Amino acid sequence: MTAKKSLTYLLFFGISAFLLYLTFKNTNFSKISESFYTLHWGYVFLCFVITMTAHFLRAWRWKLLLEPMGYKARLNTSFYAVMIGYLTNYAIPRGGELARCGVMFGTDKIPVDKLLGTVVTERIIDLLLLFVIFILTLFFEFSTINSFLNFEHLWLFYHNLFYALIGTLIAFIAVSIVFRKAIAQFGIVKKVISFLKGFTEGLLSVFKIKKQFLFWIQSIGIWVAFFFINYAFMHAMPITENVSWKVVLVVLAMGAVGFAIPTPGGAGSYHYIIKMTLMFYFLSAADAEAYALVSHTAQAVFIAFAGCISLYMAFLERKKNEYESRTQIAK
Repeated sequence: MTAKKSLTYLLFFGISAFLLYLTFKNTNFSKISESFYTLHWGYVFLCFVITMTAHFLRAWRWKLLLEPMGYKARLNTSFYAVMIGYLTNYAIPRGGELARCGVMFGTDKIPVDKLLGTVVTERIIDLLLLFVIFILTLFFEFSTINSFLNFEHLWLFYHNLFYALIGTLIAFIAVSIVFRKAIAQFGIVKKVISFLKGFTEGLLSVFKIKKQFLFWIQSIGIWVAFFFINYAFMHAMPITENVSWKVVLVVLAMGAVGFAIPTPGGAGSYHYIIKMTLMFYFLSAADAEAYALVSHTAQAVFIAFAGCISLYMAFLERKKNEYESRTQIAK
């Protein structure tokens, strides 16, 4: 591992530790212990089932994405790879994508570069659907959010800044068009252009899939499952079992942001964001901390359990492939 990568991972772990400290610096852990012992375990088991269903849909969707390139991935190995990817993220932030591609190369002999391209496509689709979730959250909870942020006041206060930004944007576009050849020579501009091209290509590649309806059902189904994971967790804990489905939708959106931040498995970032979100809905700090810690820990246990089994199964699949290859060569 290079010094640059080591420093990057150290930074990610440092951010995680700092956010965990901010979240739990004044925590009464006996309160969290009580929350654990009062869990409704039926809902916890339901949450595990829904979690595995969501990851199964993700594995199935990944298999579907590979078909237009002529690769027939197996559903079981695709699922193993997805779970190993999630498991890796707890040790190496953002290492899961590369890990699951490596697993699929070992079990199904699909080139890693092709696999990485489909992972980028997946991220684009998930980003678009997360944007839709934020729009739905704003629609259903506008009055609550508005009472906190006071959109009307913000608009009156910042309207001059808004117009200034629009003017600056127009000027920037005009300058970019006039001096586009000179600007295009800058390294950072090349990276941005390359990213935007990859984003566009990844998005357009979705439309090459033959089973469009199934693909979008799978994609939407993943986020519906995520919603019910949060819903089940809310009902698993007496302190949150009476919150409305609208609050669950907000927790889903904010929790997704927490997991998107490159900390190990969302540790720290998820806890802090969920604590702040639930306190916004008038839960006490102790109850919000308890929910954040118990829900994240349960998810980590689910991933550890399924990920370790998947790691073993993928190992057996790889050994089986190696044995069959040696046998074929011997013949």
